[in-house]
Amino acid sequence: MHTPDPHSRLGDDTRAVAPVLGFILIFGFLFVAFAGYQATAVPQQNQAAEFEHLQDVENDLVDVRRGILRASQSDVREFATVQLGLSYPTRLLAINPPQPTGTLQTSDPHNITIESQGDSDDRADVETRFLTYEPGYNELSSTPVQYENSVLYREAENNVFIEDQELVTDGGDTLEITALQNELREQGTGRITLSLFPSREFTADEIPDGDITVTIPTRLDEDYWDDELGDTGIYDGVDTGDNPYPDGVNAIEFDLNTEETELDLNTVGIQSEPEDDESPQKQGVGGVIGDEPEESDEPRDVNGEEPLLLVDGPTPGEESAAVVFEIENIAGEEVTITAFSISTPGKSNAAVRTEEDGVGNIDRDATNNDTENAEVQIRDSNDDLIGHATPDFVNNNANFTTDGNTNAMDREGNSGRGDEATIDDGEIVSVDMGEFNDGNVQLTFGDNSIDSIASVEDTDLTVTLILERGTEVEFYFRVTNVNT
Repeated sequence: MHTPDPHSRLGDDTRAVAPVLGFILIFGFLFVAFAGYQATAVPQQNQAAEFEHLQDVENDLVDVRRGILRASQSDVREFATVQLGLSYPTRLLAINPPQPTGTLQTSDPHNITIESQGDSDDRADVETRFLTYEPGYNELSSTPVQYENSVLYREAENNVFIEDQELVTDGGDTLEITALQNELREQGTGRITLSLFPSREFTADEIPDGDITVTIPTRLDEDYWDDELGDTGIYDGVDTGDNPYPDGVNAIEFDLNTEETELDLNTVGIQSEPEDDESPQKQGVGGVIGDEPEESDEPRDVNGEEPLLLVDGPTPGEESAAVVFEIENIAGEEVTITAFSISTPGKSNAAVRTEEDGVGNIDRDATNNDTENAEVQIRDSNDDLIGHATPDFVNNNANFTTDGNTNAMDREGNSGRGDEATIDDGEIVSVDMGEFNDGNVQLTFGDNSIDSIASVEDTDLTVTLILERGTEVEFYFRVTNVNT
């Protein structure tokens, strides 16, 4: 049997010291490694996510530019989407900074001036604006992306040009001006849809002709415009000092004769129609000056009614929270649904428009990121999918709001890009708007719980389908059952 040394002390017992020191050392190594990961790897990964988002948003803005130019020339309402911000990769232990938001906004208005060289009182002014996207990145430099006069570029010490000018074409034989009108400011992290409304036309006697001077606002300097337009006969340089615009805005000047150079001046409205007034100062010009406006060829049936007719529905199953209805194309020709919007004015049922905890605030339900149930789908009589809009999940919601905002059918969602729906003449299709609920508030559409009505005065729920040519067809529904 072991006999303790009577001369030893408890403080001399060091048997547990080594394991404790080992644990402390391992913990220290882990802490240093985690601190290094948080300080270096996390910012690098977030910077990569920001760079990828910057490339994506530049592609979005290329689509916006294309939509503006197409709307100005084709007399067709265009749609484009922009992903304002981004979400960083999810982390188990490391900490991310706040999600970067982005801001898309128009500038103050500036006048495009067309003035007769023989009579300074003979002039016309048309308002235009610049469009700027500014990211709020945490790692990358938050340099804005600018659109003006058909040019798309990233602002920097040496600007990075994404899309060059289409202001002067045909070697200087055509001056093609598109004025962007209306005020816009959107800020956030989600995806927004822009509606780009086509221009309207006025005749040659409303603006000067013959020898004229055209002055256009620009934020770019003479280096860019000299390089792009210096070889054209109508370009007269950039005035960076004595011009009618505020500091930071320069003036591009053109001298031309309308009998020798084709002047094509159009206005495009962002989110609403271009400004309209009896005076040329606020009126759009479409096509070549001197052309008379063409008669509208919007699709209508032989009786002049709307091109889409509600023929059945809503027809959901018992205790369903979905809105499903059938429509028939009576336009006399093929039509294409390019976008839609949903609003809940709640004129007959006040609970529908409740601002707090009510269905007036809801998003399309997308519990557990159920993509298929969150889509807006259009199916033919064989139940084949002919068009759909994919959701953009935000906090388990599909982000198809009921505030009347326009959603493009071919928007880029989390599960890919959707498709526009083309409907043959006489064809009947089913429109599935999906479920409408928010937490404990739900529209339930069982037997006799929702009726289609003809009058906007009594509508609780309005679904608007927007056709390729800009025609908007509204369908009105009255809700009689709101579950809470």
